[in-house]
Amino acid sequence: MDLSIFETMERTGVVNRVLFWTAVFLPLFTAGLAFMLRGEKIVAENRHRWVLLTLAGPAILILWHAYNRVIAHFGLDSVKGLLVNVAVFAVAALLFTGLRVLLRALITEPPPPPSVTTTIPTQRFTTTRMRSLNPEPTPPPTMGLETSTTPAAPPPGMDSHSSAVTNSHASVGADPPISPGTDSHA
Repeated sequence: MDLSIFETMERTGVVNRVLFWTAVFLPLFTAGLAFMLRGEKIVAENRHRWVLLTLAGPAILILWHAYNRVIAHFGLDSVKGLLVNVAVFAVAALLFTGLRVLLRALITEPPPPPSVTTTIPTQRFTTTRMRSLNPEPTPPPTMGLETSTTPAAPPPGMDSHSSAVTNSHASVGADPPISPGTDSHA
């Protein structure tokens, strides 16, 4: 007669014993550990989670017994039994969620303000000014419309009198300007 592991566990009741001892020792272990670490940040900021972990062992045992009662009543292959178990576990999850929110509001210390954790002490560090990555500001292009009152310098090697065009009136076929009171046929 070969029994599967599940049948052996059912006959010996090993799951019931493991869950019973978990329900006894998990709260004791969690409470002792929280007491030893009571001054640490992990306990101070997460007290609600430590309380929930303390309650988790007995809650799992209670849910295991509820599951077994439903299966014993409706049978393992029953859809009604499945729906009842889903409803029982959903109610348990909602109760634990509500308890978590309530405990967090009542017994957990608020975290320190963000300004305390984000400031850097400047006494111990030296700062180096980095060069700007922006290009140097240049004047906008004038598009050939010079507004300067100083004349442009001639190219190297040429003086202002030897250039081919020295003023705006020296063009091919143009007469020189006539000044008033001068004779143009002289």
